[in-house]
Amino acid sequence: MAVSDSATEFDVLLTEKWRTVVIPAVYDAFQFGDRILNVTDMVKGDGEQVHINAAPIFVPGDVSKTAGTFTTPGRTYTGVDLDLDQWRQSSVEYTKHAWKLAQKGGFSALQAEAAASLSEDIESKILALESSVTNSVGDGSGNIGEDEILAAIQTIGQAKLNPMRNPDRFTFAFDWEQYASLKKQRVLSDAAYKGSADGGTQTTNIPNIYGIPTYMTNQVADGTDGPSSAATKQNLLFEKHAFAWAMSGQIDFETQRVSQTLNTLLIMDYVAGFKANLVARAVKLPSAS
Repeated sequence: MAVSDSATEFDVLLTEKWRTVVIPAVYDAFQFGDRILNVTDMVKGDGEQVHINAAPIFVPGDVSKTAGTFTTPGRTYTGVDLDLDQWRQSSVEYTKHAWKLAQKGGFSALQAEAAASLSEDIESKILALESSVTNSVGDGSGNIGEDEILAAIQTIGQAKLNPMRNPDRFTFAFDWEQYASLKKQRVLSDAAYKGSADGGTQTTNIPNIYGIPTYMTNQVADGTDGPSSAATKQNLLFEKHAFAWAMSGQIDFETQRVSQTLNTLLIMDYVAGFKANLVARAVKLPSAS
């Protein structure tokens, strides 16, 4: 798919070619892929655009106790279009001789490694959606402290959400440089696991913060918030519907001979779309690089 005569034509049917080795490797490496709104099912198999509706909040009103009349408030629906317009690839070049030597499991390892690299690429695209987020706490001049964390939770709460009631719907994403600072502050203490003094477990081995799943990553985007530094890290607290993404059903390997010396390209690729959805449900916690 990545190497073809019509590489810019997306208006084609995107057939499903899910590989049993590739797909688990992609999803096993995810941290944020399942933490945001995934509308892949709406385009899986074919299609290239999803329209995502956002319903407004109901506003109760008075009823006349004598006449029983009331006025129905207007409700304005909003939405965003998510286009499958990002074509990404992970590839490696090898020789026929190396291919023969790698037959005993080497190819499977290449599949898993390529899939993991695509997973990391997807997560960087998700976190890059912070550029659409307008909420921000702190000045980004140093490390993140408990004050910034509480301010971020408060900001989300003011958007008529309650992170304390449904913490699993929210996610903290911090750059790895913040791990030591948060740990020393005891914000990431063992007692922070699920709010239990006995601790607990999580697949990432990082404790929750006030019950909110917390992840450390090297994919946090750089931005311009903070003390005039283009390298300021844009850590995030976000709710599942703050961002949206979709990926076509086609993730596959293909090969292409690139020379007469039997050098061959092994290519894995995918088409995806990423979109800021309800950005009021996200807040940035900038920190110095």
